[in-house]
Amino acid sequence: MPSLTHDALATLLRLTHTRRMPHDDEGMRAELSTAQLRPRSFVPPRSLDRHVALRVDARHGWRVYEMAPWGPTLPQPRVIYLHGGGYVGEIDANHWTVCRRFATLTPARVVVPIYPVAPDSTAAETVPTAAAIVADVIAEAGDPPW
Repeated sequence: MPSLTHDALATLLRLTHTRRMPHDDEGMRAELSTAQLRPRSFVPPRSLDRHVALRVDARHGWRVYEMAPWGPTLPQPRVIYLHGGGYVGEIDANHWTVCRRFATLTPARVVVPIYPVAPDSTAAETVPTAAAIVADVIAEAGDPPW
């Protein structure tokens, strides 16, 4: 039985017209077709610059954003954020907000790889590249400061 919190959140999402993923093959094919015609931007909102230090780099052929709290660059733990979307939906403003909150409410450097989504890529291609980026970030971070 869903909790009251679940019911309230489901109602809020419905009222705010938050996108829902299709629940059948036909709906998913239509969603992918639309995404091919009009791909959504993965670029972070300009407003992020006011809140965090933001940079972009290329790793293993992917664009990878990093954000950190403003201030001195001390050894920082890393958060690797692989956005939701089931490998078919691009990162959106809500995901960027979560990343900003990680960076401003913790001392962490947030690493956000922008992975290719279906049908332009498959899990067989995406997962190994994501793992290589994670391995790079771990190696760069070195030993934890604690």
